[in-house]
Amino acid sequence: MDEYGRKKYFALPIIEVANTNNTESRTVLRLFDDAESIGRSDVERAMGVSRSKASAILSGLVADGILKIIGDGRNTKYRLK
Repeated sequence: MDEYGRKKYFALPIIEVANTNNTESRTVLRLFDDAESIGRSDVERAMGVSRSKASAILSGLVADGILKIIGDGRNTKYRLK
C-alpha cells in the first residue's frame, strides 16, 4: 500500500516461458498481485487444476528461473526471483 492506502502495482516483465503454457504462466504470475509468496494450493484454487498439474506449472516456472522455492514439504512457497 502506498501512503494513501492504495495498492501498489508493479509491472511484470514480459517473460518467454519454455516449459509451461503462456496462459498458465500469466495466471500464476497474477497471483503475485495480491501476495508476496504463493503455495501450490493457491494455484490449484485459482486455476481449477489438480495437485499434480499445479506442481508441474510451478516446477516449470522454477526451471525457467522465474520463481524460487522457499521452504520444503507442506511449507513450500514460491516467490518471484
